Amino acid sequence: MRRSWTLCSGPSATWRATQKRVRRLASRAFRPYIEGPGLRRPVALEAWTADYPVGVLDDDDLGLHPMTRSSILTRMRLGACALATALLAACVNPADQPTEATTADPIEPFNRTVFAVNSFADDLIGKPVANLYRRAVPDPGRESVSNALANLRQPWTATNSVLQGEFGRAGTAAARFALNSTIGFFGFFDVARDIGLRHRDEDFGQTLGAWSASGDPYLVLPLFGPSSPRDAIGFVVDGALDPITVLAQGGIGWGRGNALTTTRTALSYVSGRERTLEVLAELERGQDYYAAMRSAFRQRRAAEIRNEEPGGDTVPRRFRFGADMD
Repeated sequence: MRRSWTLCSGPSATWRATQKRVRRLASRAFRPYIEGPGLRRPVALEAWTADYPVGVLDDDDLGLHPMTRSSILTRMRLGACALATALLAACVNPADQPTEATTADPIEPFNRTVFAVNSFADDLIGKPVANLYRRAVPDPGRESVSNALANLRQPWTATNSVLQGEFGRAGTAAARFALNSTIGFFGFFDVARDIGLRHRDEDFGQTLGAWSASGDPYLVLPLFGPSSPRDAIGFVVDGALDPITVLAQGGIGWGRGNALTTTRTALSYVSGRERTLEVLAELERGQDYYAAMRSAFRQRRAAEIRNEEPGGDTVPRRFRFGADMD
């Protein structure tokens, strides 16, 4: 015998009894959640009535207090909103959110390409020359060369210290240059350090940073490596206005190099690369050499602009020829 169900004409008595049994079971199941002060009896969720024709289950059948019906609907709406919020939050991919690195390096694909070319050139020329220099020149000789090169930067350090308002640092740099250029035999011996005058380097990029010029975005220059627009401008100004360079060239300007400036540039590169062999090798062993180099460069430049010492302490802005004034 086939049974036909006519939903439009209303359910049979058996179906209504089944519905009420379902309602009673739901009432018991949800008792801890919907029972509370002012309720006449435990009630079922409104959702249980959604699939039935209008008039099949009324408030009397469900045993709903007039306030209970609106209370349940309100709770259901709040729960649905909370669930939707949670689902939307779960759908957000953290990898798609902007980070400090992506904000500071918006042209990363270009920078990585230049970085790869620079690394190839460094492997081909830089590392072999630096290792040859280390093997050929003993430690005292390499230290003397480094001292002489650092001494040639002191007049420009003094100039930038004045531009930054660091008159104490300017005096220290001038005193170091005078002592090391004379008693220290053209800077090959750092006698100023022995009497407490600490060496510090200042460039025009740091001067711009001291006057709140931003160091973003990160930029990798061909052959010159990590930089930024601010530091690139500083590099150009350093090369054009450095007092020693101006004196050696007989005037201000690029492309007027002579034997002194060319030798100074070459020795600066070789000496600097030799001193960073271990540091860069450690960075290169990491998972992302490019990201490690970017992070190291940005941290170092920020520390230099804040006048932090290698130990992490910030140098006071006022001091007397290297002796800090508290």
